[in-house]
Amino acid sequence: MSNSNILEISKDVLRNCDIVEVISSRIKVVKKGRNYAAVCPFHDDTNPSLMISKDKQIFKCFVCGTSGNAITFIQKFDKVNFFEATKEVAKICGYHDDRLEGIQFVKKKNPEVESLYNCLNDISNFYKTSLFQSEEGKKALEYLHNRKLDDEVIKYFDIGYSQENGKNIINFLTNKNYSIKTIERTGIGHINDRLSIKDNNAGRVIFPLKNENGQVVGFSARRINDNKDEAKYINTQSTEVFNKGTLLYNLYNAKNEARKVNYIYLVEGFMDAIALYRAGIKSVVALMGTALTSDHINELRKLGVEIRICLDLDSAGQLNTLSIIDKFSENGLNYKIVNNNVTFKEKDSDEILDKYGSEFLIKFLNNLIDRSEWLLNYYAKTLNLNNSDDKKKLVKIMMKEILKLKSNFDVDDYIFRLSKITNYDRQLLNNYYSKLLKLKEKKINNNTDFKINIPDNLGVSTDKLDKIQFKIVYYLLNSVEAINIFKSKNTYLPNKKFRLIANTIIEYFNSNINIQSIDANDFITYLSSSNEYNDINSLISDITDIAFCKKNMFPPYDKKEFLLTLDQFEFLKMQKRDKQALIETCKNLSEDQKNQATKNYITGNFKR
Repeated sequence: MSNSNILEISKDVLRNCDIVEVISSRIKVVKKGRNYAAVCPFHDDTNPSLMISKDKQIFKCFVCGTSGNAITFIQKFDKVNFFEATKEVAKICGYHDDRLEGIQFVKKKNPEVESLYNCLNDISNFYKTSLFQSEEGKKALEYLHNRKLDDEVIKYFDIGYSQENGKNIINFLTNKNYSIKTIERTGIGHINDRLSIKDNNAGRVIFPLKNENGQVVGFSARRINDNKDEAKYINTQSTEVFNKGTLLYNLYNAKNEARKVNYIYLVEGFMDAIALYRAGIKSVVALMGTALTSDHINELRKLGVEIRICLDLDSAGQLNTLSIIDKFSENGLNYKIVNNNVTFKEKDSDEILDKYGSEFLIKFLNNLIDRSEWLLNYYAKTLNLNNSDDKKKLVKIMMKEILKLKSNFDVDDYIFRLSKITNYDRQLLNNYYSKLLKLKEKKINNNTDFKINIPDNLGVSTDKLDKIQFKIVYYLLNSVEAINIFKSKNTYLPNKKFRLIANTIIEYFNSNINIQSIDANDFITYLSSSNEYNDINSLISDITDIAFCKKNMFPPYDKKEFLLTLDQFEFLKMQKRDKQALIETCKNLSEDQKNQATKNYITGNFKR
């Protein structure tokens, strides 16, 4: 299928879809005046800086500059190509078009990266074979069996073993024609001064790490001896295909199951994820001991299911849970937390399963609570409620949460529980809540509509010439007649940024000669599907800046007004050239001659 056909299909998809609905399928969106706002998923954002125009069907982050329409949003968020994004947008909005089934796109494969993936897969297979078929693998298998992992579980997670002689796997790989350099790129070892390499994971049980497509990208190696001088786990260092901060353990296995059952558990480590699987829960991913990142959040968001947080019950795990629920709330994720108000001493799912069995673990995992209840439990345990300052601190923390509740019954329930825990009078707490609620409502009422200073965002200087060029491209984006006039006059814009935008608008117009007006949404689609521009993202960002421009910033398009603007532009351009010529001329003049030349410039009699 040709690019022109793809472009036509994508335009039809966009005309039948709502950008707010599309973006809402991935992130939390709130109405803000005429537009909508969201926390930007493309940089570390906490305050909503991504604005969405329902009228123009475009979005723009006014911090990192990421911008576009519904298709480009899905392209960037899901990390897919233009064609895949078009299909996904149609799916989100329930738009059916038989032509979409004809879209086929074959990604160009990078031979070096493909070789790396193949090498990693062969390493994983060697580890698995070593576990079940080598003599020394027997002790590793015994270790896993002692940890209650039977052969079915071991095979499901592709667990393996790295032989103590770290050269065996290297010999195996070189016999398969992998270069030492490729082996080093997998991250299992480094080339030494003698240009040889050995496996850093030697003598350890191996957990392969897979990306969301099921490709092995790295390994985590667990020691099986009692030598505490050795690290318990050795993880693959960052490589061109592996970054621990972007990966969730078991996501590939869990994602389809998660969509079936409409939830996914988030746990700390491999053994916790495996414990849930042993208990019959397949929809589980693990953080692998790292802090939650924006990449993790985006991967979880894409599943579109309830996230059930079950981190360790020790102080570190609960502190991490506190951080995670804040991030989930900021990003509008749907989540619950496994109840942290327990009487047993075991700290993680693996320990609970081994001590009490599957039925008990499942009952524990199904005891889910919301953010407010978890926070009440957490601070009631971590604060000293015999101390007056700590009691007041608990009240302040919980009042912030209670103010977010929508149900009066929930408000009453939490105030009652807070009164019971702190021994503060219930009416006193009710009065405090009412006072805070009035302050909150007053703040909301005083909140003004989101304002955008487009010239600043575009990097337009206070120079009059730059300002009038901005005005010209604004009219070009809003009127076909303006485009025709601009073309007929062969107008040249000296500002490189505005010149590129103007030229791109004209190219788009020339390829769509029957259009009556420039639609920003269609224009962005045209740019996104093109391979002709070096920096598409920057160009789209500049165009969305202009499209987001307030309508009252310039007078509505009028032919006389536009012609006058072009005349003013040519005058300013000539004036700037004269000024530069004056500066050059004055370099070799005496003071009297400089004064006369300046006087001529001011009166319009200066000749270059």
